[in-house]
Amino acid sequence: MTVLTFNFHNLSGIHIESDDPIALKFFEAEYRNSATSLPSDTKSVRLKWKRNLSFRPSDINFHFQKHKCLARWSYKIERDEVGFEIEALGNRLAIPMVHHMLVHPCLRYLCALSNTLMLHGSAVVFQNQSLVFTGAGGVGKTTISSLLLNQGGEDWKLHADDYVFLSGGSESFSYVTRSHLYRNQIRWVPSIKNVLSNRERLHLEFFGRLREITRDGIKWPLRVESSRLWPDHVIAPHATLGAIILLSRGDLDGPVLETIDAEEEIIDNLVKMNFTEARHFIELIRRDFDEIDFENWLYEWEERERILLSGILKASPLFRLELPPSKYASDQYGRQLLDLLLPILSVNVHRGSNG
Repeated sequence: MTVLTFNFHNLSGIHIESDDPIALKFFEAEYRNSATSLPSDTKSVRLKWKRNLSFRPSDINFHFQKHKCLARWSYKIERDEVGFEIEALGNRLAIPMVHHMLVHPCLRYLCALSNTLMLHGSAVVFQNQSLVFTGAGGVGKTTISSLLLNQGGEDWKLHADDYVFLSGGSESFSYVTRSHLYRNQIRWVPSIKNVLSNRERLHLEFFGRLREITRDGIKWPLRVESSRLWPDHVIAPHATLGAIILLSRGDLDGPVLETIDAEEEIIDNLVKMNFTEARHFIELIRRDFDEIDFENWLYEWEERERILLSGILKASPLFRLELPPSKYASDQYGRQLLDLLLPILSVNVHRGSNG
């Protein structure tokens, strides 16, 4: 058995134990930038993975699961004082599903226990200030970060693609995984295509068409390491939170930015959005609770994230950025975004110098 350890700023960590080279390669690629030892007192997610086509172990505590007909696996989750332990076995296509539906939400839950919010979003850093873009799936979080990195030059740094750690009210910490690319992102940032192989371009085209046919029923991203996409941009591990920006789409000719207040309805919608990303995990882990205990557990988790988010928004400005429909992609949007967003950071720098 090989053991891989990934440390996320001592906030939480992941241990992978497996003899499956495909699984080990997947997690090494996903978390290459966090491959380091973990302090013994840090809560972590421990995954024991075995590739097995029978799917159904003799242990009756294992649950069988399938997704999109092709990914099939069995799993068991146990909670203890140091985190979660997951045992899972399944086919090759189940590896990213186990990561997305089990490992990742467990990590997020442990962070919430440590007063750190993992917010679904992308983030970039400029002059040690982070801009965090959040919103519903498919609204353009990775696309916006890509446009800024592409147009802004080397002074813009990588920070997060899928989730970002928010801690202490006004601090953000990187969560750099492989970028999840879809066909629409290539329309908005054509330069990305230059680093992709012909096979990867075919992947984007095939699954882009399949996504259209199934009306978002089947989404299978192309995972590409950030070092390939952005070789000239360094990773910013830590930054001051400059702003949180809610993304939406509208019938517009160009992006529009406005300041908004952190009203209770907006906080509730953000919490709901975050838990929509964990919907599969919530349904899977429900099997190990009785109904009353499950409802209490879920309420406490949601309430903890709501309190964390409320504190963060009291300390950091909140904006809404409305984007044109994705089919109207244009190279000029990158420059327009810089013109809209740089003043946000300039204001924060000015405030800091007077503070």
